[in-house]
Amino acid sequence: MQLPESANSNRRVSGHLANNIMHFARVLREAGIPVGPGLVIDALDAAMAGPLRKRDDFYWTLHAVFIKKREHKELFDQAFHVFWKKPKMAIIFVFAVNWPAGSCPPVNHPSCNLFLR
Repeated sequence: MQLPESANSNRRVSGHLANNIMHFARVLREAGIPVGPGLVIDALDAAMAGPLRKRDDFYWTLHAVFIKKREHKELFDQAFHVFWKKPKMAIIFVFAVNWPAGSCPPVNHPSCNLFLR
């Protein structure tokens, strides 16, 4: 996982981290957490706001932005740990949340192409 190195007012989130935050937001949305473009921008701003020296700092920064209801905490926690270890495995998490065992998502569902870009 790539984290910003230091805090300063001129710091920008790298393209790689920005893309990962955007894709993580898509995973949350697919899992049923309401995440719109405004929250993605807020997450990018939060990532730039201060030093994120540890994984826990990054976790709680994104949690503060994306989680507004207690019932979404467990989904966020699972998605975070799957996504930030192996982003391509997050698609399995999305499928497990959205489709019962033995069923398949529609072929044209956006989740099918989420990490194949």
